[in-house]
Amino acid sequence: MTAIKPLNISFEVPGVPVAMQRNRHARAGDKLINYQPEKTGNFRALCGFCASNAYKGTPSENLINCSINFIFPAPKSLKKSQRELIENDKCLPWRVNKDIDNLIKSVLDSVQGIIMRNDNQVVEIYACKLIGKTPKTVIQFTEL
Repeated sequence: MTAIKPLNISFEVPGVPVAMQRNRHARAGDKLINYQPEKTGNFRALCGFCASNAYKGTPSENLINCSINFIFPAPKSLKKSQRELIENDKCLPWRVNKDIDNLIKSVLDSVQGIIMRNDNQVVEIYACKLIGKTPKTVIQFTEL
């Protein structure tokens, strides 16, 4: 009998991380239309694409541990010592003007149905906002 390997998947999403934004509303005649902002939709689609390239199996039904590093571009106002660290491929913790809970929601919603059936399976999350040389989102999911 073959043992089933627990899910342990890592992948990167290139580009600046985008926080989940509220849906927008517009009126078309007497109808009200709800839509997702383009920036959010594009980031979620890219996350889903990267996840489906990294994981070809069926969505997990088990509890999930999640680790996410949101790496943003370095601001121009950095000290020389900090800039040197970043040029040497180090990432620094930084207060980026984006709420971390909205960043997490953007990622979890985009991989729902690909990595896991529902994002309520995630029982443990580690997430941090960093600045680095190359903006990206580094994601890891592990079954418990």
